[in-house]
Amino acid sequence: MLLELSIKNFALIESLELEFSPGLNVLTGETGAGKSIVVESLGLVLGDRASTQEVRTGASRMTVSGVFRTHTPRLRRLLDELDISSEDDPEMLRLRRDVDASGRSRCFVNDTPVNLATLSRLGDLLVDIHGQHEHQLLLRPAEQMEILDSYGRLEKIKTEMRDHYVRWKDLSSEQAAISLSEQERAQRIDLYRFQLDELKAARLQPDEEDRLEQRVPQLKNAERLKSLLNEAYDCLYGNDGAASGKVRRVQRILESLQNLGIDVQEQSDMIQESVIRLEETAHSLDALRQGASADPAELDAVLSRLDLIAKLKRKYGPTVEQIMQYQQKISEELDRLEHLEERTQNLSQNLAVAEKDMDQTVKKLRQARVQSAEKMARLVEKEFSDLGLSQARFGVSVTPDLDEEGRPRYSGSGGDKIHFTFSANPGEEERLLSEVASGGELSRVMLSIKTVISKEPDLGTPTLVFDEVDSGVGGSMGIAIAKKLNQLSKTHQILCITHVPQIAASAMTHFHVEKNVHAGRTATRVRTLSKEDRIEEVARMLGGGAGSKSTEDLTPVSVQHARELLASGKK
Repeated sequence: MLLELSIKNFALIESLELEFSPGLNVLTGETGAGKSIVVESLGLVLGDRASTQEVRTGASRMTVSGVFRTHTPRLRRLLDELDISSEDDPEMLRLRRDVDASGRSRCFVNDTPVNLATLSRLGDLLVDIHGQHEHQLLLRPAEQMEILDSYGRLEKIKTEMRDHYVRWKDLSSEQAAISLSEQERAQRIDLYRFQLDELKAARLQPDEEDRLEQRVPQLKNAERLKSLLNEAYDCLYGNDGAASGKVRRVQRILESLQNLGIDVQEQSDMIQESVIRLEETAHSLDALRQGASADPAELDAVLSRLDLIAKLKRKYGPTVEQIMQYQQKISEELDRLEHLEERTQNLSQNLAVAEKDMDQTVKKLRQARVQSAEKMARLVEKEFSDLGLSQARFGVSVTPDLDEEGRPRYSGSGGDKIHFTFSANPGEEERLLSEVASGGELSRVMLSIKTVISKEPDLGTPTLVFDEVDSGVGGSMGIAIAKKLNQLSKTHQILCITHVPQIAASAMTHFHVEKNVHAGRTATRVRTLSKEDRIEEVARMLGGGAGSKSTEDLTPVSVQHARELLASGKK
């Protein structure tokens, strides 16, 4: 149950705190006052998508939070799965949504940050919002299938269906991809063999090109390199005036100073280290000059190798690494083509098994849908009697989905077409709901379906929201819908936006929504009506002026009628 709803800087609402009661809660007010904004803000905290246009002009951020009391097993299991801790009261749940003017959104459950998907999963178990647009959604076959499958608790078998369909689809695509003619297959095998032989003969190495490119200038300038290395070696070690000889002379002088009692041990150690480093450097230079000899044959070999790599890059890829990847790819493709017959046979066997599994699951799902459809249709018709549709008939048609040639057409949802059918009058044939139901009838059909689903244990949500479920009805039908909502409110919390006075009079809590202009800014305000305020509001609704601030619509007759409605609504 929704206990509190707090809204800040959402559309026309600057700041609003609402407390809801169990049973039926109604919101009334003139058209455009902002009644639907309250429902939209509730949808936001339940995981609906947010828009920066919803942030109140001039505000940096909008915030909507809701406090719920609930103990449904499904919600408890989900909270445990998400590892979200409860507050001091384990039945209390606090959801919050912040959206700033730049579009950045943050979601919290009991002050724990969560993502939008998690918030939406929780919202689905807390509140069922039936907005005005759902009248049209109810006419769509996909929505009708979703309602039936939800009522029948068919998610497990639908998951099985999706898995079998995906496997069958993947195998079918693979079979189509490898179905080549013998000529195409032979041509590809010849091409791949030639390319693979060429690449194998090249024996490319990952870093080979870089090493070869570094070697080229060394080979081209071998004489100059050797001359410089000789000179460096001679300066260090190769003649009488070399640096190593002078450093050794210093070493001997320091030894003499040490013998004379002068402490030059530190300097002597440093010189010793220098001698070692100079000798190591000289030896490494000597090794380099020994190898720095002109070798035209090696230069030709390096240049030829680079030419080969350049040729292969033009044919197979911009880098040596990509050429090697291509080699691996065609090697695998060649193996596949050479063993295509064996692979095709295995694939055909696997595809046949997948198709059999899918066919069996389609039939099992269809059987489950037919059983659920019969039960659901019977219960929905039973609800009609309370809504002035006692002679109406409702059906759920489950038929195989066939293509133009009469062949089964499968999808991840199975192989069925689902249609709701309806007949308002005796003797009239049931036809598609989308073809025959008026706006008022559609509202009552939806209310009946919601009532049936809400009665299923561990299936419906604790709170139901109806945004103008009375659309297209009035008079006696308004009374019938009021009675149905009142009946439903004994087991569920109901929030209802309405223009029908009979529904408003049946509420346990009555909110009035109005729009005001203050200091040049428009703001929506919501207040809870007292007993006397409710009499005036219902009287205005009876006079066709719901939400009006004037008293022109109030007459002794309308006021007395309002009192009678409110009195009867309590029974």
